[in-house]
Amino acid sequence: MGYVLILTKTLCSISCSLLEFLPCRSNGFTGINCADHGLDTVPSFSSLQGQNITSLNLMYNRLQLLHMSAFASFPNLVQLNLKWNCPPQAMRSDFYVDCGLTIEPRAFMSLQHLVYLDLSANSLQDIPSLPSSLQYLSLNRNHILTLDASALSHLENLRELYIDGNCYYKNPCASSLMISSGALSHLSKLNRLSLKYNNMSDVPRSLPHSLNNLYLSYNQITWISRDSFRDLVNLRVLDIGGNCRRCDHASNPCMDCNGSLQLDLDSFLTLRDLESLMLRDNSLYHLDPQLFQPLSNLRILDLSENFLYNMIRTGTVFEQLKKLEKLFLSFNYHKRLIFDRLILAPSFRHLESLKELRINGLFFRAVDEESIQPLAQLRNFTRLFLQLNFISQINLSVFGNLPSLLHIDLSDNGIISPYHRKTLPAASTREYTPRLTGQQPWSPETSFISSLASEKSPSMKRQFLQAPYFSPSCSFYQKTLQLTRNNLVTIMPEMFKNLTDIDCLQLSFNSISQTVNGHQFIGLNKLKMLDLSHNKINLYFNSSFSELPQLEALDLSYNSYHFQMKGIGHQLTFISKMKALAFLNMAYNKIANRISTEIHSDSLQILLFAGNRLNTMWQHGDLYLKFFFHLTNLTKLDISSNYLRVLHPKTLANLPKTLKILIVKQNLLTSFNWTCLTLLPKLEVLDLSVNKLTFLYNTSNLFAASLQSLDLSYNRIDRIGQHFFVNTPALIILNLSYNSLQEVNKDWFEESLQHLDLRGNPLFCTCDSTFFEFILSINIQIPDLTNKVTCGSPYHLKNKSVFSRDLHFCSDDQISLCLFSISMLFIFLLMMGSTLKHFLGWDVWYTFYICLSSLCVLYSKPSDSEEYDAFIAFDKTQKDVADWVYNDLRIRLEEKGLHHFRVCLEDRDWIPGKSLVENLWDSVYRSKKTVFVLSRVKPVSGLLRVAFLLVQQRLLEEQKDVVVLILLEQLQRRSRYLRLRRRLCKKTVLFWPQDPCGQQYFWGQLCRVLEKDNHTFYDQNFSLGVQDY
Repeated sequence: MGYVLILTKTLCSISCSLLEFLPCRSNGFTGINCADHGLDTVPSFSSLQGQNITSLNLMYNRLQLLHMSAFASFPNLVQLNLKWNCPPQAMRSDFYVDCGLTIEPRAFMSLQHLVYLDLSANSLQDIPSLPSSLQYLSLNRNHILTLDASALSHLENLRELYIDGNCYYKNPCASSLMISSGALSHLSKLNRLSLKYNNMSDVPRSLPHSLNNLYLSYNQITWISRDSFRDLVNLRVLDIGGNCRRCDHASNPCMDCNGSLQLDLDSFLTLRDLESLMLRDNSLYHLDPQLFQPLSNLRILDLSENFLYNMIRTGTVFEQLKKLEKLFLSFNYHKRLIFDRLILAPSFRHLESLKELRINGLFFRAVDEESIQPLAQLRNFTRLFLQLNFISQINLSVFGNLPSLLHIDLSDNGIISPYHRKTLPAASTREYTPRLTGQQPWSPETSFISSLASEKSPSMKRQFLQAPYFSPSCSFYQKTLQLTRNNLVTIMPEMFKNLTDIDCLQLSFNSISQTVNGHQFIGLNKLKMLDLSHNKINLYFNSSFSELPQLEALDLSYNSYHFQMKGIGHQLTFISKMKALAFLNMAYNKIANRISTEIHSDSLQILLFAGNRLNTMWQHGDLYLKFFFHLTNLTKLDISSNYLRVLHPKTLANLPKTLKILIVKQNLLTSFNWTCLTLLPKLEVLDLSVNKLTFLYNTSNLFAASLQSLDLSYNRIDRIGQHFFVNTPALIILNLSYNSLQEVNKDWFEESLQHLDLRGNPLFCTCDSTFFEFILSINIQIPDLTNKVTCGSPYHLKNKSVFSRDLHFCSDDQISLCLFSISMLFIFLLMMGSTLKHFLGWDVWYTFYICLSSLCVLYSKPSDSEEYDAFIAFDKTQKDVADWVYNDLRIRLEEKGLHHFRVCLEDRDWIPGKSLVENLWDSVYRSKKTVFVLSRVKPVSGLLRVAFLLVQQRLLEEQKDVVVLILLEQLQRRSRYLRLRRRLCKKTVLFWPQDPCGQQYFWGQLCRVLEKDNHTFYDQNFSLGVQDY
């Protein structure tokens, strides 16, 4: 587990719902949310005994074990989400490295009320035992490759089962999902089954008759027989797309099936109630009309990403689909061919109920009146999509022949202005290889766009005016024409002939470089929204857009081309003539000078002026001081990203008094005159995020009686004055996230505050911190309190939850004083010891060892403990020495001569398993003599040095001199110890004679030394002198 909170008895006695769910947070009155909390075990909530917890969310953690009692605290659990605790290897981030989730056999069996269970992305290989009450089960993205009757036994109440993505390119396997015959037949209530992305080659047999929705897309099924769905008479939705993919349009790894999906003519014979059929991406070249004959109730048909270009032009397959409402034919293009014009088969006339038609990516150059003639009599037809077709020639007026059409999408083509059109080659067989962007067709299984055939209510049309951050959208209007991302250079009135009733026109991302003068949109008298963003519009005439009397929303953002030209002036006086204009977007135009000094409007309510250079405009004295002043009905103003370093009081004083929302984010403000907010009496929302504010000080308190929301996130605030918010009685939402706050005090905030964001602050988590007391004493919602509000210090708690502090380590003042006294005493003794060592170190050392040696003599062991006559110490790395010891010295002492000595050798007598030091200590102290065999006089090291030190220690402790030196070579240099040894005890220093005649004498001398105590060999003159001294 990432952190575990240990509460003291005092905190445990406090009745607080927050503490009951630690280390997680509440999710309503009956739910617990532990998502993304870094947990590795299921938290134990002992305080929840008797409470009715019905929902538990544990997704995006790293759980390792679900034992049998893991959910003992939740007997009434209804929903349990455990997805993404250990995803498959190819999907793992660094957080999931070496993860592994183990589920004990009966971990879920105690949850007798469980209805919803999500076990997706946990690398499971088997399905655990599950309670019979389960109705929803998700096993997506695991390693489950076998499904038999026993796997889902006792799940008679199961209604939805998802086993997607257990074998595909993001979760590779060596086989496929194998479903035994009848494995799901006992699930009599199952109505939704999804088996997508499992590499299956056949449709599973004996599926439950109760199925309403079946998803088998993106497998390897190549043949649909008449028996595949014979018993599924209740099926409403069937998805078998992506089983024989069109790889030339694939945006992800694709395996060519060398053909197309084979469909028997009676494949759908029994599916008379089928309403939605997805056959996309199956490399289909043609469809027999008999295939759809039984599907009289079909309402949605997806045939995208196939090779049905001929069927679209000449096919008769649509004649029997009287109830079809949505038809998707996108990306059925012919390889290396662009058609001269769009041709729709006459059978389209029979689609009497058709509401939406998508023909994106078919690739044709022109659309004329004859192209859409088959659609002219369809009274319910409201939405037409012709995106990404490389259309260059089109007369938009032809769509006026479709009176019921409400949405026309021609974006992502190459449509050019009528003035710039050129005649294209008439041949329709010109080869061309289009460069696709990987755009995927609209997928009806994930999202259905509601039809716009019904009338919008008046309140919905102006709903955008209530949103704080509005982005223009045609969804608020009834009839829309989209020409986004084309090659339009100029706008001419004749372009929109017969389209005078459109409400929304989108012309963004074109190359329109035109000076608008009030003539470009003549005829569009009902236009309410116009999007001209990302072009090169020139605002020179004060009559611009005067032909649009009902225009409510105008987007002119990202038209900086002419504004950056030096010496060219621009007029915004046209705004005052647009009496219905409520929204104007002038953002990111880099407006800095040579523009109207004032904007006048009584209707404008929202103005987006971000991404310009107000810092430059307001530096020109009072020239642009009243730039916004005359917007008498303005309620929302965005001046973000204007490089503002300061907002002077006179600047705020000349903002409209009607302002309710002011956005000044992403500027360079280091300070703000808070008292000047009294100049904006109706201000409710103030956004100062992403600036450089550092301190909210009391000398300039915040005075804003109507302020309800204040965003100060992503600044550098490290301190807040105690009474800073005292004059904000209406403040409800305060965002202080991602600042430098280390402490938070409850006295800072008023009782009206309901929402406080503190994420990303380096809070103090020491024992002196008052933050924990703060959250216990307030009733304020703090987002992500248990996992995103983190510590900044101490270091071991950095970036961890504020609840990871162990309160048991926070003692009271008396204990702290006691520990402080002990520490000071220890420091005093350490300093005194260091001082005494410096001045009396030698005397203390000498006295200590004299006393120690006396004690050792008194308590020394008797000589009976000596097991060996001699311990032979030598350097094993010197092969000549080792050979002499083993073959000459050992044999002479143990086997030859009148007296056989007991010799201790390292390689023979040391006990395995003991440390080298222990064996060496035993050898020295259990031997009467220690014989050092040296080949030459040099500084000794390693065990040989340790042995010499132990011998010296024994001399001090036991008053026993046990050293015998054997030198195999003549002296190469002087040795003070050797000279002293020869002077004191000459006979214990033996030289190996090079002359063989003298070797017998050497052995005699050695045996004599080993038999007697070294004190008998001491030089009496020297010994008496030492004793006298």
